[in-house]
Amino acid sequence: MTERETRFARAVGRRIQILRMTRGLTQTQLGAAIGFERWQISRYERGHASISGLTVVRLAEVLEVSTDELLGVRPIQPRRGLKEQRKE
Repeated sequence: MTERETRFARAVGRRIQILRMTRGLTQTQLGAAIGFERWQISRYERGHASISGLTVVRLAEVLEVSTDELLGVRPIQPRRGLKEQRKE
């Protein structure tokens, strides 16, 4: 990876870790939810592995954020409850 790719991978990894912990998931649980092992999640969180587009989509779905939020294109927005969404 180039230096720029490494910085990007680390930034995405930090967001994955923060979102995972905020949702009360372990690396094992998050990995199981997307069909990966714990060590793979650990490598993503530490920025030691590049993430494929499909994995970004799977992670975003499980962590309940948009892919833009996961990748840092947009700030992570607080999630509203299902009842609030249905009122609209």
